[in-house]
Amino acid sequence: MKKFLLTIALIIFPVSSAFAIPEPPAKGQWAYSLESQLAIYAKADRDSNYQEIAMPESWIKAPSAVRDKDNYLWYRVKVGKISGWLPQEGIRLKMGGKSKTAGNIYNRFAKMDLEMPFSSNESEICSKIFKFNIIGMSMTDLRKKMGTPTLRESPYDNADMSVLSYEVPNKNITVSITLTREYGDIDGHVESINIYRGSAGEPE
Repeated sequence: MKKFLLTIALIIFPVSSAFAIPEPPAKGQWAYSLESQLAIYAKADRDSNYQEIAMPESWIKAPSAVRDKDNYLWYRVKVGKISGWLPQEGIRLKMGGKSKTAGNIYNRFAKMDLEMPFSSNESEICSKIFKFNIIGMSMTDLRKKMGTPTLRESPYDNADMSVLSYEVPNKNITVSITLTREYGDIDGHVESINIYRGSAGEPE
């Protein structure tokens, strides 16, 4: 049974789960499975040995992450007595704190005649909000501009999609950015942006 459903249309926008996902710990890097069962691998390699395990409905420590030869992320975890690697699909990763950069973006957005929740993949309006040409930007360049996201996640059935969410300080507002990968594009590029009320990954 899936714990989470990411609605995919022209614009990508996360939808709250029917399950109550607890708040992540304030410090450190933590993973939360959006699936009730996942395969945990001996190495960060799909050709390595693995076993299917039931995932807890709680955050688990993910102290390290690596990328494989195809630039997909793997998270080092320990579930009960089992240690190994989880691929990025179906994982919500708590990475950093709230984002001052997202706060500046929201302040500009708030001065514009726009409503929340706001979703767009139009280059002109998104560039006005972010003050740089975000649509089509690579993951590497985006991270240079935006810094560490509050959360990162990929849906279970699509490793080529990533959502980076940045919580706004002192406000219940999140700026999220959806990236997709296409053939030969191992870094990924920005497909759309969303600004909504609610914590990262949990719009109200």
